[in-house]
Amino acid sequence: MLVLYFTQARNWEIVDAIKIVGLSYGIGSFGYIAAAIVGEFLLIRRNTIILWALLGGLAFIYLIWMADSWNKVLISYGLMTLFFYGAYAVMATFIAENFPAEVRATGASFCGTLAINLGFGLGPLAITYAATNYGWNMGYTIVGIIPIIAAALIFLFLKPVPREDVF
Repeated sequence: MLVLYFTQARNWEIVDAIKIVGLSYGIGSFGYIAAAIVGEFLLIRRNTIILWALLGGLAFIYLIWMADSWNKVLISYGLMTLFFYGAYAVMATFIAENFPAEVRATGASFCGTLAINLGFGLGPLAITYAATNYGWNMGYTIVGIIPIIAAALIFLFLKPVPREDVF
């Protein structure tokens, strides 16, 4: 949907919009590795999810409301993607480890994977509705930024699973 945002809200050429999305997703792929390292060795997974979601949300705010050049968009979009991908990567493990072994796969499927896939399916519909009614920037704020920050705050209330140091 951000390709459409860049072409409609920022009047970019389609080639530039596609290029920046591709580059940002490439940057974002490092988020999986970075979050795994931080969540495994530096912080507990719950706190990594909270930190990554908040940092991704801040990068999203900057991207939508403040980034005014191609380079600023690339950096903020790349950071947003890095933190969001990393949060999702750690989230799956954190959700799974909160269920007893005998129902772990079922619990993780319903609470993790299903929720993420529903978000991928319903997200474009919600963004389309919000952007049509409130404009692109406010639409992304309502449908994207506020929910990810709310999710980070909800994770604050979840019981942390202590890290088992193997050293």
